[in-house]
Formats: sequence, C-alpha cells, structure tokens
Amino acid sequence: MVVRKKLNTKTPRHKEGKIIMRQFEPIPKYLDELAKQAVDAAFQVHSTLGPGLLESVYEVCYAHEIKKRE
Repeated sequence: MVVRKKLNTKTPRHKEGKIIMRQFEPIPKYLDELAKQAVDAAFQVHSTLGPGLLESVYEVCYAHEIKKRE
C-alpha cells in the first residue's frame, strides 16, 4: 500500500513574489513501465475499434488486451 502526502495546490512563492520550483521524487521504473503498458493497451484498443462504441465494449476489450500482455 502506497501512502501519499496531501499535495498543496497553491503555487509556492518567495516573499519577493518569485515562483519556487517544487522538487518531485522520480517515478519508480516498475510504475513507469506499468503506466506505459496501460496507456499502450488503451491506445491499441481504441485504434482497433475506433470511436463511438459503448464504454462497456472498450472495457472488455481493454481487459482482454491487458491479459494478452501478461
């Protein structure tokens, strides 16, 4: 289980009004690869089927595409 800190959505600034750049932790490689696989599978399904179908059709095909990649 990943515990996440609540993010401050306000842009941090110095007293002079200059914007401070936030430092973010790099995304772990396993999570980056998982995200790439998920987006690629969704793109493949949508490219193959095209627009205009019910969401439930895309869900079934997306699940099938993900299982093929395991």
